[in-house]
Amino acid sequence: MRQTVKILHLEDLSSDAELIESALKKAKINPEILVVQNKRAFVKALNNFSYDIILSDHSLASFDSLEAIRLVKKAGITVPFLLVTATMTDIFAAKAMKEGACDYILKDRLHRLPSAVINSIEKHRLKEEQLAAHERLAFHIENTPLGFIEWDSQLHIKVLSKRAEEIFGWRLEDFSADGRRL
Repeated sequence: MRQTVKILHLEDLSSDAELIESALKKAKINPEILVVQNKRAFVKALNNFSYDIILSDHSLASFDSLEAIRLVKKAGITVPFLLVTATMTDIFAAKAMKEGACDYILKDRLHRLPSAVINSIEKHRLKEEQLAAHERLAFHIENTPLGFIEWDSQLHIKVLSKRAEEIFGWRLEDFSADGRRL
């Protein structure tokens, strides 16, 4: 049995939504898709639907993909945001990526969509795992009975654990940018 991929799809044309769903199913992806067509429905779905990825057309009647990206960021949602649109200039694509889109697919190249969806979800999963591992490591470093000091390549102190502060009587604020003790 294939794993279900939960998708929030912002698209105002039913025919395009059907083409996208068909492209995913053709590639043996089992999509569970919630299609929303306007800003109000999108905001409601952000709060009420659990999903693995957001697909978005760029130009809709009530707003555009850049505003959608900003709404996603404002809500603190970190799932991948993938643009699926009919036309897009390279300048706009760069702007969308800078705003937070993970990738974009032109609707006349939907054969790329399944791999972009899978790759975006996998990249997000790995990033989340890395963040969790980092948080666990930071917790253990901060709570070890040993002192911990991290230096950069110039031997300037970058990190000083609370235990190291207790042992040496130093604070990170006691050092200048060039590593000298103030």
